[in-house]
Parts: sequence; C-alpha cells; structure tokens
Amino acid sequence: MPRTCSVCTSPHRSEVETALAEGMTFASVSRESRLGGLSPDAVERHWNNHVAPDVRDVRSVEGTSPLSIAERMSALAGQAASIREGAIVKGDARLALQAIRLEGDLLSRLTERLGVRPDAVEEAFAEADSLIRVVAHIARRSPRAGEWIADQLPPERAQLAATIRGVARDAERVEQDETKAATRA
Repeated sequence: MPRTCSVCTSPHRSEVETALAEGMTFASVSRESRLGGLSPDAVERHWNNHVAPDVRDVRSVEGTSPLSIAERMSALAGQAASIREGAIVKGDARLALQAIRLEGDLLSRLTERLGVRPDAVEEAFAEADSLIRVVAHIARRSPRAGEWIADQLPPERAQLAATIRGVARDAERVEQDETKAATRA
C-alpha cells in the first residue's frame, strides 16, 4: 500500500505550495519550522506528484530574479489567475481549486508584505467608484471628451476604454435624437 503524502495531509500544504511557487527550494521549505518540518524529499515528491503541472509551471525557473519579491509575487498571482480561469473553462475543478488556493495565498502574502490594510483597499475602491462616476458624467456631457479619455488609456485597459466609448456614443445618440425631435416640432 502506498504511503500517504505528508504534505497533502499537512495543515501547511497551501503554504508549502505557495513557498515553492515563490521559488523557495525544497530544502529551504523543509527548514521552515512554520511549515511543519517536512522532509525535503517529501516536499519534492509532493510538488512533482501531487501538484498539477500547470500550477508547477508558475514556479520561477530562474531561482533568482532582478524583480522585487512583490513584483514576482504579483506576476505569479497573475499566472495562477490565468491557470484558474483556464481550468474553469476546461471544467478541471481540481486544478481550478489548486490555482485558487495558490493565487489567494500569493495575494495574501503580497498584501501583507506591502502593508496593505483592508480599510485602505475599501478607500481605494470608493475612490475608484467616484472616479468612474465623474468620467461617466463627463462622457455623457461631452462625448468628444469621453472619446479623448478613452484614447488616453493604456492598451491593457481596453475594456474600460470600450465602456467609456459606449457611454459617450450613447450620449451622442441621445443628443442626435433630441436634435431630430426638435427639428420635427
């Protein structure tokens, strides 16, 4: 009968996988007392045999990187999110759950290391909501200004730009309809 994986049954499984995804070696994960004192061989076996290949691919192969730890963790969380989305589309619940766990742990560690407070996040969302309302108001009042704002956004904000353009075009149509109605009267 095969032996039970000590990492799979460990209450620190998620933390072990996150540490490995962050680039820690099997030996350094094993030495981390906060991770339950698992043997390096057990950690390596778990990583190779019980973690989905797509999740393992998130791990930085280079070991050291010129990027800061925050940038690396952010990039890894982004990759985990992509894996999660792909797994959901494919209907692979196991992989999706592993990616969700990894992404959540990475984001939690990232916010902890950056000192992001939950109340600061709420404030940022409130500010973003206010900004969205102002931009929508401007786009309704001046469709040309809305188009200009949309043009200023970077390519990775294409969805937001399309939304602003939609608000501007809707306002332009309403204005045209009102002008037509006024000329008919």
